[in-house]
Amino acid sequence: MEIILRFIDKQGQVKERFFYIVHVKDTVSLTLKNVIFNLALVAAIREVVEVHQFFKDLYDIVNVASSSSKWHNELQKAQVAKITRLIGTLQCPGETRWSSHLNKVTSLLKMYNATSTVLENLKNTAFNYSQRGDAHSAYNRLRSFEFIFILHMMKEGLRVTYNLCQALQHCSQDILNAMSLVLTMKDLSQKLIDGGWNELLKNVISFFETWELDFLDMNAQYIVGRSHNKKEDVIVEHHYRVNLFFATIDTQLQELNSRFNEHVVELLTLTTTLNPKEFFKLFDIDKISILVNKFYPEDFSQKEKESLPYELEHYELDVCKHPDLIIILTIYELCRSLVESGKSVMYPLADR
Repeated sequence: MEIILRFIDKQGQVKERFFYIVHVKDTVSLTLKNVIFNLALVAAIREVVEVHQFFKDLYDIVNVASSSSKWHNELQKAQVAKITRLIGTLQCPGETRWSSHLNKVTSLLKMYNATSTVLENLKNTAFNYSQRGDAHSAYNRLRSFEFIFILHMMKEGLRVTYNLCQALQHCSQDILNAMSLVLTMKDLSQKLIDGGWNELLKNVISFFETWELDFLDMNAQYIVGRSHNKKEDVIVEHHYRVNLFFATIDTQLQELNSRFNEHVVELLTLTTTLNPKEFFKLFDIDKISILVNKFYPEDFSQKEKESLPYELEHYELDVCKHPDLIIILTIYELCRSLVESGKSVMYPLADR
């Protein structure tokens, strides 16, 4: 990703200066928003090993099941072909939109039995050993307790993040509402930690009963991986509650608190007072003064800080009500218009 400084010169022209190239994992539109919030969402995947493995398994399961119609002509049989078409409605695993993770999880929960049926068919009837092996592996992972548990857990965790993810996808979404969603997301994440375990376990038990799957003895000693020789000094219930459920939600919450702490939230909230959107409805002289004094104290002299409120009073009556300026939607357009109209000279502190 290139770092470029864009600014308005004295003639009101947009200028760009190339500075550097930095490597980011994702270079799609709205990269800055995505990179910042991506840290919060993907933290759980990278930090909690089982969750990271879950998403790898999810990709394989959906990929194998969705490709089934290409593998075997027998899938054209009425019932199995219908199931295959339904599985095709599962979200593409390669999607990078924030909602795609939640959609994949919820889709697989709805299509669990159909997916299981197709994979079971494939592991016995696919063309070659490679395809049969992939189907066999995907089938076993799909029906494992850990995968099913995390499938339900991620549904709850991603549901909490959904609104904020959607908000950050929209260019038109104002910062003020996005920051409100950050706060509610923190509260909901904490609520999950404090009281979400029993409901999650209840849903998992119900799922196992519905599809007649073998449920683990939650009071048995937890065995690490597939080796019966590696045992932790905890019971199964403790492992899934503390090492998985609490750890995943807590990691996400910590990342949120780190990236959107009170200082950052206040700064972003105060900057909305400069937004000309909707006829300068958020313009607030007191908040702009707080923004200057608290976050940019070195950029203004004491005399300028004292003069700023008086200049802003004129600015509010002039610029914020000017017929040619009230239709402006972005700060970038406002800066250019202030230069073109000569008002940047009249209001140098506001323009700064």
